[in-house]
Amino acid sequence: EDGIFIKKLEHAIEVTNGKNNFKYIGLMKAFSDSIADIQRGMFRVIIDGNGKVPARMKFGLNFIKSKNNEGLPSNICFNAIVPNSKIVAKPGTFKWCALFDCDYQRIYLHNTSFLRQGCEPSFVKTEIYRTFDDQILEFSINIPRDGTVEVLENNHNEIRKFLNDDIGWISFQCTSPFVTGYYVIDKGNGVIGADHIY
Repeated sequence: EDGIFIKKLEHAIEVTNGKNNFKYIGLMKAFSDSIADIQRGMFRVIIDGNGKVPARMKFGLNFIKSKNNEGLPSNICFNAIVPNSKIVAKPGTFKWCALFDCDYQRIYLHNTSFLRQGCEPSFVKTEIYRTFDDQILEFSINIPRDGTVEVLENNHNEIRKFLNDDIGWISFQCTSPFVTGYYVIDKGNGVIGADHIY
């Protein structure tokens, strides 16, 4: 979560051979000897298109919680982040997502880029809105370069009181143009809800 490099997988995995292809990559298993003591982090998948940009590459991040794979996986769908000089010139980015239940929801933000030298740390101004009036709850967070944060944990009680058991939405004004993320909702019934932030 502090953006410290842990390990690189030494062998390449062929994802496609010129045809439409679907492939599961067990990243947790591939790195199991290196991540046992890590509470949260991030995998970076680098695609080598041999000079061609695989713009239609999609990634599905699956969270599943069942003993015999009987639950439904989350399947958060991400596009490939294709290098683009215009993104580097942006002063930041704006993201948002729904806020359903801070007791069971986790929102993860990542600050990483396609640049070889990484990107700068990001200051994030966070605003939470509720449905029944125009009040706003504000707080800020910092994300290190190549770092990961869970947004709700340090403000859980304040958010819960502010929303008063209702739903809301949360926005992120980031000083880095490379901040991305997703949320996960797990109420322990075998079905995990999740999506990327917008």
